[in-house]
Amino acid sequence: MEISYRLVIFGLALWFCGSHSLRGADVSQLRKQLVVAEKADDRAAIIELSRRIVAIAPNDTAIWEKLAHAQFAIEDYDRCEQTLQAWQKAIKPPPTVIEDFRGDIAVKIHDYPAAERHWLAFIATKPPPVHAAVDYDNLADLCVEQSRWTDNLNYRSKAIASKDSVTRRVYRACAFADREISKRLRAFARPRAVVHVGGASAARAR
Repeated sequence: MEISYRLVIFGLALWFCGSHSLRGADVSQLRKQLVVAEKADDRAAIIELSRRIVAIAPNDTAIWEKLAHAQFAIEDYDRCEQTLQAWQKAIKPPPTVIEDFRGDIAVKIHDYPAAERHWLAFIATKPPPVHAAVDYDNLADLCVEQSRWTDNLNYRSKAIASKDSVTRRVYRACAFADREISKRLRAFARPRAVVHVGGASAARAR
C-alpha cells in the first residue's frame, strides 16, 4: 500500500512537471509567432496570439500592453476596455499605464470628463517627464475642443515644464493668443449700459 501511494505521488509530480514544461514550450512558440505578426503588422494575429499568451502567462504585463495597443489601433474600444479590466485584475498593483489607456479610450468616444480624469490620474503617478508632457498636450487639446482657453494655456505650460520643445512653445503662444481673443470677445459681447438724458435715450439716433 505504501509503494502504491508513493507511485501515485511520483506520477502526479511527473504530470505536473510535464504540464508546466509543455506550457512553457507553448508560450515560447507563441512568442515567436507574435514577433512575426508584429513585423507583418498583422493586428488580428497580434491580438489572438497576445490573448493566448496572457491566458498562460497572466503576469506578462508587456503582452497585456501589446494586446491593448492592438485593440485600440483597430478602434475596438469595448474589447480594449475588457482587456484593461482583466489586466488590472491579473497584475497587483495594477500598472499605471492602464489609466493612460482609459484616457485615450474616453477621448475617442467623446467622454471628455472621463478622459481628463484618467489622464490626470496617470500623471499623478509621476511617470517619466516625456510621458507626462504628452498627456498634458492631450489635456490641452481636450480643452481646445471645449473652448476652455485658460485651462488650455495652463496645460500647455505644464507640458513645457515636463518636457520643453519648440513645438510646445509655439502651441503655448497660440494658447495665450486664444485666451486673449476669448477675453476680448466676451467683453465685446457684454450688454452696454444705456444712458438716458432728459427721458430720451442717448443711444437713439438723432
